[in-house]
Amino acid sequence: MQNWSGVHLIKPLRIHHIIYTDASGLKGIGGWFGELAFATALPRRHHKKHINWKEAYAVLYALAKWSPTLRGARVQFMCDNEAIVDALSHTTIRGEAITILQLICLTAALEDIELSACWLSSKENWIADALSRFKLADIANLGLQVSTQELHDPVQLLRQRLTSFFSTALPDLPD
Repeated sequence: MQNWSGVHLIKPLRIHHIIYTDASGLKGIGGWFGELAFATALPRRHHKKHINWKEAYAVLYALAKWSPTLRGARVQFMCDNEAIVDALSHTTIRGEAITILQLICLTAALEDIELSACWLSSKENWIADALSRFKLADIANLGLQVSTQELHDPVQLLRQRLTSFFSTALPDLPD
């Protein structure tokens, strides 16, 4: 196996996860999958950013927080923002959300995550909506393990991992 190129000819069977995310205008972002959930405030410097940026940031936050669990899986994001669903499906978007989309794609590549996205109405996305607005009483009986305070910012830790991973020199290829 010393000379293996790393290319798989047979596509491995992937576990499928569905993650629901949402962003509110000024309050924060939220997301959940399985029994895990997060609700976190956006830093003040991001409050005036476009909602597309905030929705993309919610997706990035979910990837940053749960990427070890998602490694090698197929992940479908459920989002009530059509622009972000389209951006995740086509890997492009106009505006400042492109930088977040690039980090999402780099993370997916680093963790071997196959991404897809699907739109659902805000009414159907009510749990993620409640999380992004810190309406935790609305979801108290669902049995979710909601984290609202992080010891370390998952996105900052992800940025450090991406920087260290993608700044290393590529190994020499055999002749």
